[in-house]
Amino acid sequence: MNVSPSKPEFKIVFVGDSSVGKTSIIVRYSNNLFSSDNQPTIGAAFVSKEVTSPYGQAILHIWDTAGQERYRSLVPMYSRGSSIAIIVFDTSDEDGFTSVEDWIAKVKEDVTPECKIIVVGNKLDLEPRFNREYVDDWSKKNDIPVVYASAKSGQGIDLIFQTVVSALPQAKFVLSGQDVDIENNKKEKKSCC
Repeated sequence: MNVSPSKPEFKIVFVGDSSVGKTSIIVRYSNNLFSSDNQPTIGAAFVSKEVTSPYGQAILHIWDTAGQERYRSLVPMYSRGSSIAIIVFDTSDEDGFTSVEDWIAKVKEDVTPECKIIVVGNKLDLEPRFNREYVDDWSKKNDIPVVYASAKSGQGIDLIFQTVVSALPQAKFVLSGQDVDIENNKKEKKSCC
């Protein structure tokens, strides 16, 4: 009797300040649409998307969380069990990056040490007002990838999720019954910037 392997499922959580474009990134990725009329997320919402990784097929459950101060107490509930946490900041705000470390600390309180962190600078379509050199140096120093994107134009959206897929834990594919050739899947670690 042949039993087909199940597809492993991964929880991906988006966090960040209000109005940085978390919802817009997710909608651009899942539906290839952009709306400048998105209302602030209340609580959280999620979409599922099937992806192909070097280890096989997988399902991403992508959670969009509210960035407003009054909903921050809900972040631990939505980040728990995440394989990857994506911290989004606004590149058109000169102070946009300042809360990234606070978001990382908040997420790390409620995820396992295996949870990968990815930082996304969104709104590249607008005039950049952040210190890119500082952010790139921070990325190298902390070994946390930073991806720059624009949900409005679509620039960098695929790169965000390619970075996500490459960071998925290989062991979960093995546990789901998918065969993984460990030797052929070893790759040199590449710098994000």
